[in-house]
Amino acid sequence: MDEFNDLFVTAREEMEYAEESKETTYFDEEAAAAKEAVEEAVALFEEVLRSVDEKKRTEIMRSSGLRVEQLKAELDQLLISDDH
Repeated sequence: MDEFNDLFVTAREEMEYAEESKETTYFDEEAAAAKEAVEEAVALFEEVLRSVDEKKRTEIMRSSGLRVEQLKAELDQLLISDDH
């Protein structure tokens, strides 16, 4: 989960950079980086869930599931708000 937490923080940072670059020539590049970072974090989260037993999976979902869903929703909103 440490690796996931690191990827989650990176994804959040990339989202912030993309948000700050809205309406600039850098937005497409920043949005692509944010999307890649979010996808990487989500993929690792799903991999972790598949690799543990049911009890641990439930614990992980309680502690981080909502954060992952929120991150995905924020990315969707970022991309939609700029027509990407």
